[in-house]
Amino acid sequence: MRKSLLAWLAAGTALTGTALAGAPAMAQTAPGTGVTELSDIVVTANRREERLQHVPTAVQAITAETTKQRGVVDLQTLRTAIPSLTFDRQTNAATPFLRGVGTQTGSLSNEPSIALYVDNVYIGTGMGSLFDFNNISRIEVLKGPQGTLFGRNAVGGVIHVLTRDPTHEPSMDVDMGIANYKTWSANLYATGSLSDTLAANVALHATKRGDGWGRNLNTGNDTYRMSDYAARVKLLWTPTDDTRVLLSGDVDQYKGDEGITRTMIPGTFSHPATGAAAVGNPGFYNALNSVDAFNNVHIAGASLQVGHGLGAVNLTSITPYRSLHSKNALDSDALPRVTQQVFIRNRLHTFTQELQLKSATESRLSWILGGYFFRST
Repeated sequence: MRKSLLAWLAAGTALTGTALAGAPAMAQTAPGTGVTELSDIVVTANRREERLQHVPTAVQAITAETTKQRGVVDLQTLRTAIPSLTFDRQTNAATPFLRGVGTQTGSLSNEPSIALYVDNVYIGTGMGSLFDFNNISRIEVLKGPQGTLFGRNAVGGVIHVLTRDPTHEPSMDVDMGIANYKTWSANLYATGSLSDTLAANVALHATKRGDGWGRNLNTGNDTYRMSDYAARVKLLWTPTDDTRVLLSGDVDQYKGDEGITRTMIPGTFSHPATGAAAVGNPGFYNALNSVDAFNNVHIAGASLQVGHGLGAVNLTSITPYRSLHSKNALDSDALPRVTQQVFIRNRLHTFTQELQLKSATESRLSWILGGYFFRST
């Protein structure tokens, strides 16, 4: 009986070890060994760089290599690599849920319950979360409330995307792809040295779907076409070993009607006018709208991050500014007759100032003191 019990416990331990080793967000596999290695995974869940196994927080991190293997190119595809994370879309906004906690509406007046940060910069609206990446360094997902260290009161958790910083060693990555519906995509990443203390990088992304998935049978035009063009630039200045200045800027222009084209629910009918024939569902991706729906979103931002070592303490300043402009049109009743057309314009400007004073890495006592200012107009 004792032998059987020990065998059962050993089998359970082996099964648990296998499950942990296979968790894609927690570790990498050492080449040729099949054993996961945690020592190379560095996270900033406590607003300082630490090895993953030393962080007493429910955090999962995936590296750039994992994102390529899993096809993670934007936040919506991140759900394929992070258990308990869903990343849906409502019209032109992202609506993430983590462990069942989230916000169902993505309007400008509702900040997401899952806070999104890109390179330590808070993205204060779901409308500003729909963009692609081609220069990911790693992605960290913190589960549970995180309002203490991340400034905003993130009820459900935090998604932190960190992009690659410039390096003095020159390198370049280029990839292109084509798909059905006349879809093409292209990415360029380049980095190199401008001087002994200054390095820069640039990441460019472009994608377009030329043919729509369906057609607006009333106007004759395609539905579900899209295009997205984005650029991200970074300058890294390190005048001394103790000083690090990072200036970054990004811009993204999205056009499409995904999530905004309306159609009748299958099995239902509506009369557009007295005496007119009933209108039903014309197809899953087809529509009978009186106006071709469109959604144009322009996002831009810049940030200045300065870090300086003061011996026993480190001082960090993060100063970002972001703007969002969007306009969209839709036929809210999904009928061919002009009855309820909606045109919406949105503008959002945010400014943030964050200061962090924290103990040095080699300090025996680890502590952090910070201040956070956020303004949205």
